[in-house]
Amino acid sequence: MKACPLIGVVLINWNQYEDTVDCLGSLYEMDYPNFRVILVDNGSSDGSGERIARLFPRVDMIYSEANLGFDGGNNLGVMRALNLGCDYIFLLNNDTVLDPRLIDELIAVADSDRRIGILGPKIYYYDEPDIVWWAGCCLSVSPHGMFNFSQEGNMKEDVGQFDDVAEIDGAIGCAMLVKRGVIEKAGLLDERFFIYHEEHDYALRAIAEGYRIVFVPGGKLWHKVSRAMGGVHSVSQCHLWTRNWLLLMRNHIPLSRWFLLYYHYLKEAYWVYQGYREQGNDEGGRAALDGIWNALLNRFGPLSDRACPRPLVWLVEAHYRLRQRNSEDNADRL
Repeated sequence: MKACPLIGVVLINWNQYEDTVDCLGSLYEMDYPNFRVILVDNGSSDGSGERIARLFPRVDMIYSEANLGFDGGNNLGVMRALNLGCDYIFLLNNDTVLDPRLIDELIAVADSDRRIGILGPKIYYYDEPDIVWWAGCCLSVSPHGMFNFSQEGNMKEDVGQFDDVAEIDGAIGCAMLVKRGVIEKAGLLDERFFIYHEEHDYALRAIAEGYRIVFVPGGKLWHKVSRAMGGVHSVSQCHLWTRNWLLLMRNHIPLSRWFLLYYHYLKEAYWVYQGYREQGNDEGGRAALDGIWNALLNRFGPLSDRACPRPLVWLVEAHYRLRQRNSEDNADRL
């Protein structure tokens, strides 16, 4: 009988005792028999790491004095898993609840082809358990080098339309199974991202090493969505998502194309800003401007408090108001 590969499950806690406990509870109800849980307490200030360790003594705890972000925290856990001899590393958000068959389903597909390096399960909204949050992604690249990774299936009811194993262009950091060989060749997550877009960067690096990335619909989990960053379209998320978008593209196009990249990044990032404003999320729009400013000045890593200079903010907002007024005038003429 073939031995089950050893899985190192890596997750991060940052002042989220209840979510982490829910996640660990579902992990220890899984059918898969051979796994180790590595929990990185990422500079929590509420004592939640120590409380979790007492409740789950089997967990391999790592305590970081500072919040190293998604990337730095996961890298600590990944290195521990490699030292433990794990064959696969499963990066998992702590605000998830797992189906008991999740890892069995992922491993069955992973072992079917040595070229498969990264796998992602089907992910649902926790509060709407039949609504898909993620069912794979596809990369599109504009002639100017602008990257866009889709989020397939998002907000759609699952009626069986996402039930086929499929090769995809990237997994999602929320739940991502990675073969040991991928890490040994492609390295760790790029900590300059801190959080957001690092999984897409990692996917492109894995593909460059000759690995395939696969969506496994038989593996399922439920996600509470951006709890650590304050929810969907929070100020932190708007800032970091917009900022890191430039870093993602810059990492994977030649230096000779950077001038055009920066030009088109500014154009597209302005539409991101405008989109937040049109949704009534003025704070998110201003956070996106801060993200653009920090990206242009190469300020990556932890969330920066260096805001876009007020004269530039006034100029952008004046342009936005002018566009809105022109749109309203055109609508009135019609």
